[in-house]
Amino acid sequence: PDVVFWLGEVWFHLGDYDRCLRLGSLVYYDPRHWEARRGRGEFYFWCRDWDRAILEFNICIDIHPRAVRVWTHRARCWIERGDWDRARHDLDRCREYNPRYWHQYYTRGMLHERRGQWQDADREYSRAVEHNPREWRAYQQRSLVRERLGRTTEAAKDLERAQQLNRGQRHASPEIG
Repeated sequence: PDVVFWLGEVWFHLGDYDRCLRLGSLVYYDPRHWEARRGRGEFYFWCRDWDRAILEFNICIDIHPRAVRVWTHRARCWIERGDWDRARHDLDRCREYNPRYWHQYYTRGMLHERRGQWQDADREYSRAVEHNPREWRAYQQRSLVRERLGRTTEAAKDLERAQQLNRGQRHASPEIG
């Protein structure tokens, strides 16, 4: 089952979503395969199908409750649905299981940003940078928040750092705000 699962990951990243979804049948062969559930949940997440993503993440958490990546992804689903309390609960669980996991701080920053809590968002993105100084997305999001706070010099430095770290990968926006 693991080989089939990883093949699905490859198809997902290549954009062959039909083949990727057909691998959902792996769950029928082994319904306790938590990584297959996580993969399906992430697929639904990226398709913006929050309900299906949450369902898969719920099952995954039941199987493997300490999977911090799953808690973080489910928190992002709650953020997209505007359910701040559930998002915060999931992020608190994530911090309980692994307080050094950078992505939980990044997601907390997103939560505060969506709520217009700019100082709190800046603090959480700074924690994400502290726990993973090589992650360009945290610098980019912090630059946007700092621009909002009127801290343009710091925002420009963060954006420059995001672009340095992101060379040859994904797009780091040269425009702030």
